[in-house]
Amino acid sequence: MRFKFLTLALALGLVLGGTACKTMSNRGGASAQANETTTLRVVNQRFLDMNVFVLPQTGARLRLGTATGNSTSTLVIPSSAIFGTSQLRFVADPIGGPGASLSQSILVTPGDQVTLTITP
Repeated sequence: MRFKFLTLALALGLVLGGTACKTMSNRGGASAQANETTTLRVVNQRFLDMNVFVLPQTGARLRLGTATGNSTSTLVIPSSAIFGTSQLRFVADPIGGPGASLSQSILVTPGDQVTLTITP
């Protein structure tokens, strides 16, 4: 499984962060990549729960799930949002609070794990 930790900035005081890192997999071929699960690890340091969405390059936003306040959640990015290496953006929308925030575009390939940290 390949891992990516990326730094993303969100508007309105939210910051999503991480470190870029990639390891090589011994598995080869497109079929191995197609069967790998792509995940989003959300470290929510805010008190409010957040609804998390992915914005593929084409199409409407897809809800990934809820990141509970003051905890870490792992959400699956559906394969329908990823076509080879894809540019994705993420939206963090606080439940019971104003102001959804949008991340910068990042490159994601099947099997990646993206870590996002939502700071207070």
